[in-house]
Amino acid sequence: MSLRVLRPRFPLAPALIAFGATALAIVACSGGDAGPPATDDAGGDAAPIIDSGSDADTADVGPADTGPGGCGVGFSAKCDVGEVCGSDADCALGNCVGSVCKSASCTDGKRDGDEVGVDCGGVCPQKCDGEACAADGACKSRICLNLVCAPKGTKTCGVGTATPCVNGLLCEQDNDCASVYCAGNLCSAPDAAAHQDGRSNAGETGVDCGGTLRATTPCAAGQACVSSNDCTGLCTNNRCVAPTSADGKKNNGESDVDCGGPNAPTCLIGGTCTKAADCLTSACLAATGKCTAPQAGVKDANETDIDCGGPGIHERGYNYDAPRCALAKGCSANTDCGSGICSQTQKVCIFAPSCANGSAGISTCGRGEVGAANATHESCCSTLPLPATPAVSLDKYELTSGRMRQFIAAVGPDIRGWVAAQIAANTSTGQVLNSQIPANLRDMLPNTANPSAPLNLPIQLGATTMDSNRPSMVQGCYVGKTAYGASTYWQPEAVYQALYGADSRPGGRLYPQAEYDVKSMNCAPYWMYAAFCAWDGGRLPTETEFRDAWGATNYPWGTAAFTFKSRKTDLIAAFPAEPDATLYEKTVNWFNNDPAARWYHYPGFGDPADLSGYISAPGRFPLDITTKRAANGQGWMDLGANMMEISAIQAFGSDRFCDYSITNGPGDVVNPGACTFTANGQTTYGVLRKASGVQTAYWAGGSWEGHTNFDHNNPGFGFRSYGFGAQTQYGKLGARCARPTPQ
Repeated sequence: MSLRVLRPRFPLAPALIAFGATALAIVACSGGDAGPPATDDAGGDAAPIIDSGSDADTADVGPADTGPGGCGVGFSAKCDVGEVCGSDADCALGNCVGSVCKSASCTDGKRDGDEVGVDCGGVCPQKCDGEACAADGACKSRICLNLVCAPKGTKTCGVGTATPCVNGLLCEQDNDCASVYCAGNLCSAPDAAAHQDGRSNAGETGVDCGGTLRATTPCAAGQACVSSNDCTGLCTNNRCVAPTSADGKKNNGESDVDCGGPNAPTCLIGGTCTKAADCLTSACLAATGKCTAPQAGVKDANETDIDCGGPGIHERGYNYDAPRCALAKGCSANTDCGSGICSQTQKVCIFAPSCANGSAGISTCGRGEVGAANATHESCCSTLPLPATPAVSLDKYELTSGRMRQFIAAVGPDIRGWVAAQIAANTSTGQVLNSQIPANLRDMLPNTANPSAPLNLPIQLGATTMDSNRPSMVQGCYVGKTAYGASTYWQPEAVYQALYGADSRPGGRLYPQAEYDVKSMNCAPYWMYAAFCAWDGGRLPTETEFRDAWGATNYPWGTAAFTFKSRKTDLIAAFPAEPDATLYEKTVNWFNNDPAARWYHYPGFGDPADLSGYISAPGRFPLDITTKRAANGQGWMDLGANMMEISAIQAFGSDRFCDYSITNGPGDVVNPGACTFTANGQTTYGVLRKASGVQTAYWAGGSWEGHTNFDHNNPGFGFRSYGFGAQTQYGKLGARCARPTPQ
């Protein structure tokens, strides 16, 4: 084991050390001596060898330095002890013996390690000429004069004399020489080795840097300097300080003066650069190596996609804002998009806020169940321009419960107040609401989530129904223990307990919320669907628009006639190669007892209290697609079945509204004369909300339960619609939106 001794030092400047008259009278050894002395001429107190080993350095010898990097003179690093060398100058400790770098010694007649002169100074016990001393014995010359080691009387030049030594004369230290470079004990002109010897000499201000090397090797922080030209940074009080990005110099990895690189601000236009990150605009033109203005066809200048989006640049007198991004372009915030909506899950611009967050019922529409190997899903907000009116698009998929949940999360339970505020402000959303929700129906919108309050939000989201006599008792929405309900909007167990009491299911719904959110929304009244579509940037479609998407064929998928049992779920059964056929359980059709009927049931067949498993997520039946196609070749899914779908109110029809859901709310008066219906031998009395004037909402398409668009006994006459009061909630009724075709 060896001890490598090498440390930075700051030797005396090359100016002559002044001595008194007595010192000048001392005669030193002539510079023309035949060679350097091997040891001090004083005997008995020779300095120890600086080596922690006891085997004369033989243990320090290692493998030859044959690597591609190399070491020694001409390389960036000196050779360590044990590595191959050609001269002392190759070694970090300045001691090459037998072509191998050795440890330094204070008695080897060489200036090695951190010695100032030959076997003196540094860690050696004896001081060199010109070094401070307290007694003669401290000096190699054995002369301590005025607390400074003085040369012997035979010395004629160098430290301690009036004249520095010229090149070719003997020397013990760099400061003996006019060139400030003592090589091999001879004063020499500086060469490459002089600037790799780990000493401050040969015109340098620091160790192998500054001075004569300032242009090629400026000094790092902490080294000695005369001016800032000697330093990578600035020179302060004759010491180099660390570079900064405000020192007026190109340093510290900068690509130009005080800019670019990893540690400085980016460069303005015109600054020198090597990569895009060097520039404020992130635009570095390779041909010129200069920062430029943002380039067309390139994602730069903080843009979120090519030539669009992002916060722009507004600093140091430069201002740039990119255009907002088109649909499907990358984004990070709503302000990046021309539509004003950035999907936080997909990080692309979209047109419908209902698909901005989350995944269930938002990005789960299409073929195959969530997690299935054959699933091919896309955004549930996909929309297609109508053939007859391409400026208007009809959503490709039915509205999901997950999208309705986003609406509630954004607006809150006071839907009534939100609608009123939008209409009063005459926003674009308010204009749609004003046209699609007649004034006499707006006070029917929910304004609270309290399940015990009249017209509350949980009921209007399908926890049960309000007007249970339209068209039949609880209409397939009630999901207590004793009903056949299929409501797809998941609500907490406490809601059902408040509404159902002893008839509520212990533990709440049959499936987790995510399983309901992917399914088509049902069991909401007309005005809730209309409010959703307006918030989502659209409106409820007209019957004419439904017909346009349906096409001229009897069925949206073509001309093939199916019997009553051949509802939408049977389209798959007719094609055994369909990989999703395993989702259909062969069971007795409850309408005509047909043992060949097949029913969709996912995630399970359900039970009498929760039939929502029969309702699919939009797009799960690839055969239920319209033959009428949009310009991009895509068709509309699920128009044939899954859910009948509601259209905009037409200017005719009228109904009354009896609310049988809450009969003892604040201010409510039961109206047994006006609001009475009897089912299964039980009479129910309700609250009269509207005596008349409730407009008719029209439904189109078939449902999962068999509401086909043709007569049961005379199938095949094509598109048909049904009309019911706008307050009607139904387990087989959903919606989709129409909207301006996104640009």
